[in-house]
Amino acid sequence: MKQWTMQELWKPWMSLSIESLALQEQTLNSMNVFPVADADTGSNMLATLRGTLAPSALEGARCALDSSRGNSGTLLSVWLKTLVESLGETGILTPEALHYALFRAWEVAQTAVSAPAEGTMLTVMHTLAQAPVRGELEEHFPFLISEAAEAAFATQKLQQQAREAHTFDAGAVGLALVVKAWGQAMGLEIPQNETMDSILSPGPAADAGQTSPASSGDAGAQTSSTSVEIVCTVQLSPLDMAHLRSSLDALGDSVVIAPVDQGSGTTPSWRVHVHVPQQDKALQAIRALAEPENLQVTSLEAH
Repeated sequence: MKQWTMQELWKPWMSLSIESLALQEQTLNSMNVFPVADADTGSNMLATLRGTLAPSALEGARCALDSSRGNSGTLLSVWLKTLVESLGETGILTPEALHYALFRAWEVAQTAVSAPAEGTMLTVMHTLAQAPVRGELEEHFPFLISEAAEAAFATQKLQQQAREAHTFDAGAVGLALVVKAWGQAMGLEIPQNETMDSILSPGPAADAGQTSPASSGDAGAQTSSTSVEIVCTVQLSPLDMAHLRSSLDALGDSVVIAPVDQGSGTTPSWRVHVHVPQQDKALQAIRALAEPENLQVTSLEAH
């Protein structure tokens, strides 16, 4: 089998991931009931991945994080960036190297979230991180694809909102599709997966996106008509970033903060995501420490 590096795989992997998510965008949107039922998970993941097509894998991953959309897009880009950093752009992709990188990617994504929840993208990431090595890459990777699909399926039982809506976590399903596209980019023979087929088949999930935020059952979900999602990039010292996280935790929920660039001799840059009842106090807390860049403020009402 051909030996692959992340630099060689990056563009075909991202292109196939974009193709897959574009095909399932509305299906994923309809599954979106957590953390708020705003029917945009598929769109956010797709928009984030469209920022990955840069000359190098690391540049693409950083660009995706710096312009990430939504909770799902932010977590996905954190995971991708950590994978590239752990594997290196030119290192040969082996099952052992992949095992370490997947563990590290889950660890960093988990740390980025102030209140990690079961039955989400993190569940799929954790499953992949714990998966034992099975033979060579051509055997190991199809196993990972199957594990990702099973973990996405399990979110219906693990997450109250998905269980009540008879659906699955949209971000988890989207991540499983990205993992499958990774194997396809390597030209591996990917067996048909009945679990993923059942997740994506028409059924009760088709109407899940109609669930209103107030009826989603999420105690942390924003239900006010003024509730917004704020995503931006800021340059802050680690100490100031810790203060900002504390402030945002007090003002809202779904806080995700991850480093974009921590170059030597420069002030680190961070991608910040939060859901808040009103934007003014959150933006004030951010601007008290740094001027936000690539700022997005989006209503949390269903689109």
